[in-house]
Amino acid sequence: MSNAEVVNNAACQITALNKNDHLLRQLSSEHRAVIDVYVQRALARQQEELPVTPLSLAHDGLKLDPEMGKQVMNNILFSDRPGYTESSPSEQFIALPPPQEASAESYAALLKRRKSLRDYTDAPISLAELSSICHLAAGVKNRFKTNSNQTIPYAPFTPTGGGLLSMHLYYAALNTEGLSRGIYRYRAEKHAMQVVSLGEIRGRIFEIASFQDWIARSAGIFILVSDLDRVQWKYEDRAYRLTHMDAGVLGQSVHLTATSLNLGSCMVFGFLDDEMNQLLGIDGDRQFVSLIIPVGHPITDYSAV
Repeated sequence: MSNAEVVNNAACQITALNKNDHLLRQLSSEHRAVIDVYVQRALARQQEELPVTPLSLAHDGLKLDPEMGKQVMNNILFSDRPGYTESSPSEQFIALPPPQEASAESYAALLKRRKSLRDYTDAPISLAELSSICHLAAGVKNRFKTNSNQTIPYAPFTPTGGGLLSMHLYYAALNTEGLSRGIYRYRAEKHAMQVVSLGEIRGRIFEIASFQDWIARSAGIFILVSDLDRVQWKYEDRAYRLTHMDAGVLGQSVHLTATSLNLGSCMVFGFLDDEMNQLLGIDGDRQFVSLIIPVGHPITDYSAV
């Protein structure tokens, strides 16, 4: 390489550094500190000759180390559990009927019968069927009152990290008896569906779900929403991993309960995140959609795995 090329390369590097420095100066000191953490992680991985990718850096930040462990214990001892009373633009509720009696089928038999079913008839889901799925998957057994006289649900039917109920269960009603088409949220403390928005949503669901028409043909779609505020106060950044585990556990509960009622269902990860969050009216940052589960009466000759 000639001297001129060396000088030119050095000049380009200096220009790039100056540009990066200019960009960093636009960040607040708090935000620059976040960048510094990622730089330190990248340098540590480079030293160990490990891949440096956005995913690997994020994964490193979610690992439990001694310092985070101390902070978690401190949070348990001295931090206040977040409130569960939520303001909402809608206070319209649709009461659900009592849940149906659970099937006498053994758990082993239910697991063997479980299938991911993607083809459904035109028959609607009944409100009783919806009630059973919501109650057994996302319901709670008990409630207690805090010193501030706030009622907090606990002991859910589905396990949840720290008992902190990090998941919200929404429902897109497409063909459900007793519900107008629209978006609802299950409220376990009332055993009722809270209206989020009403109107024809099938076409929008079709677009958001990556144009998978079988999803838009379902009778309804359970939408699992993670809530970081429910768990991050205790588990710090590691809470992000926890919410996804909670989503998987709740998804399995929805899936198996639907199977016990002879309904078809399938867990789906292929949807446009921002658009799905907007459909529900959530911020996509502290609360975000993790999983969706269409349900319906199955045509069992097709698409079962």
